Amino acid sequence: MDSNKSPHVHHKTEKGCCRLRFRSHHKTAISVIFIVIFLYGVFILYNIEEVSDCYSRIWSPKQISSTTVVKLLELPNNSFIDIKTFIENGIAQNDPRVVDYIKKNHLFPPSTLPYNLSDIKGEPGVGIYNGQNVFVKEVLKNKTNGFFVDAGAHDGEYLSNTLTLERDFNWTGLLVEPSPIELPNLRSKNRKSWIADVCLSPTTQPSKLEYLHRPGYTIASKLKDKETESELKATWKVYRLQCFPLFSLLSALGVKEIDYFSLDVEGVELKVLNSIPFDSVFIKVISVEFNLIPEGKASLIAFMQSKGYISAKEVYHDCIFVHKSVYSVNVTAG
Repeated sequence: MDSNKSPHVHHKTEKGCCRLRFRSHHKTAISVIFIVIFLYGVFILYNIEEVSDCYSRIWSPKQISSTTVVKLLELPNNSFIDIKTFIENGIAQNDPRVVDYIKKNHLFPPSTLPYNLSDIKGEPGVGIYNGQNVFVKEVLKNKTNGFFVDAGAHDGEYLSNTLTLERDFNWTGLLVEPSPIELPNLRSKNRKSWIADVCLSPTTQPSKLEYLHRPGYTIASKLKDKETESELKATWKVYRLQCFPLFSLLSALGVKEIDYFSLDVEGVELKVLNSIPFDSVFIKVISVEFNLIPEGKASLIAFMQSKGYISAKEVYHDCIFVHKSVYSVNVTAG
């Protein structure tokens, strides 16, 4: 009898072992998937913060072999993407992962406290009432409750292109200021607008730029250029700053229309403008500082005209562009 039973026992034992092997493989597969997802998340955050060159893409072929065939899970829509394609194509400006990262790490909400201003008035061009915002108010017919983007907001008051719009006409907006020197001053003013502690990327990808600040000067800061090393050491302090495309910041705020965009980013203005998907965001009036643009003012005007803008006025070192749809109604007819 014992010899007759042994085959069944052996058969059952094999089936049990198969089950154990299946469960073991199943658990191993699940563990591998979770590890891959975890590493993918770390990979994204690391590269957003640590990309080494202002013109390199967020994922560099030097960091991951372009021949890699492993596929990773793209969390927002549960679809698989190939790493090689990801490296070659970069990442969308409104990718949910980038937008979520900006929301959590780089945006400060409008202040609910009373303004804390020195109340600089002065003459046009000296205080907060300068030629740029005077023209903006004129061309937009003293519009109230508008939305602006002020890139190069500095301390949010001195020579501000947007403070009077916010304080006197109930506008709100986005103040972009990456300087670790100016940012505390800006936040102390209790502006009624969002603040982003980043710079605008000169490409369609998150990037990092070297920013120079001369101690003791209010606005004597700029993006790193071809000054010699000795000059840099003697006069400027170098900061390495996180940058995002403007459209990424707007996507984080859910904004698709801007009444006024003030752009003063020390020489990369035309590159920043090139990064904007003008078919996805409508900007009525744009003032652009042109004197440091290496491509020259003529190139700036030609580019803006190609996007449907009219060069309406020049104030100091700024060209002010008005979209032709706004210009025809508010300026020509006005």
